[in-house]
Amino acid sequence: MLDENFEIAVSSGLSIEPQFVLVRVTDANSGASKSGCVAANALLGAIHREHKLGYDDRSLRTVGKLVFERPLRTFNFRSEEALANLDFARFEMANLEECALVRKGIRVWRTDTGTMMTSKDMPPPN
Repeated sequence: MLDENFEIAVSSGLSIEPQFVLVRVTDANSGASKSGCVAANALLGAIHREHKLGYDDRSLRTVGKLVFERPLRTFNFRSEEALANLDFARFEMANLEECALVRKGIRVWRTDTGTMMTSKDMPPPN
């Protein structure tokens, strides 16, 4: 269920109401590794920054390939911009409520007004 929800959330990553994903992130500079939840668009943005990719069709396809080829949803970042995009310093302490639900297999997103919604409340945005 987590893998299926991860794919759905990442595929909706460019939505104005992105879903949260559970990932493990490693700072390749320090070796520090943290697990937590982050909005899918923040993860995709970090990959764009790490690989210095734009937002043209080719770059979007490349990011899509990179995000889905990572085993166990683990990502290594060296770029300070990519790590900042994920708020790596607070990564494990951020989005705790969302993360608890994602760990249970419930899809979670925030509306454009900041309201947390879940797949238990209504179908997630596309």
